[in-house]
Amino acid sequence: MLKPRCIFSLVVISLLILGGCGRSADSGGVAEFGSTAEETAMVDALARRYGALGQGGAPRLLQGMMTTKFENGVPVDHVVSYNWGVEELHAWVAYDNLEGDTLKAELVSSVGTTLDVQEVRAKGTFGRANFTFQRGEVAWSAGKYQVILTAEDAEEVVEFIINNFDTHASRLVITDGQLALPGAELVPGAASGNWQVADVPQPEDGFSQLIRGSDRVLAVNYRGSIASSGDGEQWTLHEPDFNVAPTRFGWANGRFFGFTSSRTHQYTSGDGSSWTQFEMGTHDPLVSIMYTHDGYVGRSERNHALQSDDGHNWQRYGYAVEGYHSLQNIYLDDVGLFTYHDGLYWWIRDGAIESGTKMEDMTVHTSEGLGSVSGGQVLFGSSKTLLYTQYRLYHWEGNRITEIDSDNTGGGFVKIFVHGDGYLAVRSNGNIYRSGDAVNWDRFDDGPGGLESVTDAAFIGNRLVLIFGGRIYSLAL
Repeated sequence: MLKPRCIFSLVVISLLILGGCGRSADSGGVAEFGSTAEETAMVDALARRYGALGQGGAPRLLQGMMTTKFENGVPVDHVVSYNWGVEELHAWVAYDNLEGDTLKAELVSSVGTTLDVQEVRAKGTFGRANFTFQRGEVAWSAGKYQVILTAEDAEEVVEFIINNFDTHASRLVITDGQLALPGAELVPGAASGNWQVADVPQPEDGFSQLIRGSDRVLAVNYRGSIASSGDGEQWTLHEPDFNVAPTRFGWANGRFFGFTSSRTHQYTSGDGSSWTQFEMGTHDPLVSIMYTHDGYVGRSERNHALQSDDGHNWQRYGYAVEGYHSLQNIYLDDVGLFTYHDGLYWWIRDGAIESGTKMEDMTVHTSEGLGSVSGGQVLFGSSKTLLYTQYRLYHWEGNRITEIDSDNTGGGFVKIFVHGDGYLAVRSNGNIYRSGDAVNWDRFDDGPGGLESVTDAAFIGNRLVLIFGGRIYSLAL
């Protein structure tokens, strides 16, 4: 395990490292700041965070980071994880009070093996240094790495990941001459790259889910905290006086619903602010809801299908069998995907698709090689119907399902949306991809940055909204 030797640290994951050391590359050298607009913005940002540079005192190494490349003397982005096929790893650091001193960069594996060492001599009172580490003959091993930067008694340790996913980097954006450094504490209303942080207090345990209604979206958590927005940019925090806080939410027929494990504490709301309590009677509480030609249809905690005409009074959704006096239950426990579209219910079960106007009379469409779709989602687009899980993406056409072979859809997608004439996909690391045909995907925008993950995504107005690390972020499109 790596020892906590760092001043500036990025969260890391363990690795298995290649035998031997990587090939050393010549350092990008050192230089004083000020020759480019980007360097000037960086100097100002460092001064705001660490105090004025060039004022004398003890040697300092400031703001070490990994990047995909350097432009005009500064990193273009802040990398938290590289794809294992990259040819080069780039490290950058600023220094202060190191006139003529040697600055060393050491690339280290998770087991403490030194893979490469580079040294440069500092020029001027303060400046910046960049280092490039070349890959060997084979790809990097997946896991965590360190670049240990030392000079005199100063040390800065940068920790990062190498894995089989796309390189995850947050762009360093200069707005009105100011550069936002990575690692800054985000506050409501702040920006992270192109992403806007919602100007609303974050609950202690963060938000976890987005519920999209007809004209607004709710951000919720399992303790009943709710924030609502009609445009994805302006948010209002609500503190409903729930007797028992809902842990699950849904939307159907113009209303939001909140469900608890108590039959007497179920809730409905038109705007997410004012909530009305109702009871489930003798039926188990609901975990999901939709609106169909049969009225409201829900799934209970014991996976029974339930029906309601008004959303408050519920009964079993069952079917009559000759010789029996009561309805037969419809169980949803072995259904991998359950949705409603264009007047039909759709189930996916055991590698087959079933559809019909009534749940008890479904037509089976066989599909070879579908496999498990646990947690899967379906997207009925105007030109293509997509079925996707976290790691697989399928084209669903008639009775045939074909897996889409695309390097950019290899895993980690949280949501895919119909957008314009094509599709927009949100990956778990926050990166956004765009495609015209759902086969060839291009990176559209980097995520907010950091080692958090996306738990949900939704469109509202012209903005894409994410729950990333428990915070609400939005991006204008």
